[in-house]
Amino acid sequence: MGTFYDASVRSEDMSRSRSACSRSLEQIARATLGDGYQVGGVVAREACELLDCEVALVLGPGDHAESVAVAGFASKRNETRPQDGTWRLGAKTQRLFERPAHTADELRPPWSELSDHLRGLGMRCWRTVPLLTESEGEAVGVLAAGSEQKGQPCRQMDRLQPLAHSSARALSQSRSDGLLPVRDRSAKLLHLESVNDLVFGVSHTLANIFGAILGNLHFLREEVTGQSCEDLLDRLRVSTDDGIDLMRSLQELTTVCGCREMAPVDLSTVAHEVVRLLGQICSPWAECRGVSLEVDAPGRCEVWGDAGRLRVVLASLVFNAIRAVGDDGRVQIIARACESEAGAELCVRDNGRGMSDEVMRRATEPFFTTEPGTHQGLGLTIARGVAVAHHGTLSLTRVVPGGIEATLRLPLTPPQMEQSERAIVKALSDFTSDAKGEAG
Repeated sequence: MGTFYDASVRSEDMSRSRSACSRSLEQIARATLGDGYQVGGVVAREACELLDCEVALVLGPGDHAESVAVAGFASKRNETRPQDGTWRLGAKTQRLFERPAHTADELRPPWSELSDHLRGLGMRCWRTVPLLTESEGEAVGVLAAGSEQKGQPCRQMDRLQPLAHSSARALSQSRSDGLLPVRDRSAKLLHLESVNDLVFGVSHTLANIFGAILGNLHFLREEVTGQSCEDLLDRLRVSTDDGIDLMRSLQELTTVCGCREMAPVDLSTVAHEVVRLLGQICSPWAECRGVSLEVDAPGRCEVWGDAGRLRVVLASLVFNAIRAVGDDGRVQIIARACESEAGAELCVRDNGRGMSDEVMRRATEPFFTTEPGTHQGLGLTIARGVAVAHHGTLSLTRVVPGGIEATLRLPLTPPQMEQSERAIVKALSDFTSDAKGEAG
């Protein structure tokens, strides 16, 4: 793949804008790579940020020609949400998917019907734009953005068109039958999956902490004298062992939960799919141009894993690298077989400024970030959680002459489950059946 854009735009404002823009596009990409029906909600939420509007909606084709379905809604100022997920707009509803509309269209159906619904959500000024696929020109939805006051519907109107292009590609990709099938899972299960990955990342951090405590307790025992001191060390050791047991229980539970849907996965295919999608989502944006995104994955690199989660992790690592290289740089995704063991690895390498020793040491810690206020600091923690749940590893190393290489290393064969894990799988399966019954 070539470059996202030429390197003609340069400024500090562009750098800040690129960072904010890339984080919004990352959220859209992650939703697309996970479960398709989440994309509409994420697009609406990120539209409020990118366009600086007060209300945003994503509308898709309804069950019949005279209706639209509310696929996503977000509001900065209130919690008024559509009471009905399907709006009947009349015989000419399909015109909404043909061209942009604005308040002047309210006198003509179906825009007058749509206007009534939007006013019911507190929008007094609004604009819509069709979400069209690039290759076939097919409409996959409508993006509506507006304000609760008269005037401009968006403060960043120039971003409306590129967001429409990116959203159309994301929505089109997420509903396909090949790369990104939409899975029938309840919101409760989707939330549990995210919590699972985070808990595993946090528990791995706790393992390092407990290891350091045990090591220091060992050295203290060699240095101190007296029965009272030894009794205190024993109590500290017992408490630490209790913490380790709890940590291992969490790891066991989240590993099993994360491994239940695993199957053989070709990392080369994952790399090409993710880069193709990111290129489509990022290409309309001037803020995201200037970075060369390349894939080096000539042959099959098969591992045992959850393809959806691996795509999401790879997308996060790529966006981290894009932000690291700045205006002009190179990001390389490499899929290759491991040299010393049965398995394969995905590497994301950038030629940015790299990391300090302190940042390198703490990069995967929960909530650690070098951009406070704009970033939660959970991306690498969750990535490590996914890696360890696969019985693999995530490592960060420096590259010469500059930059960082993040390596996700995964085994070729599935891990063996112990008897206790089988009991957990059964309990999780029972819960899944109950949750799907509730969703139905």
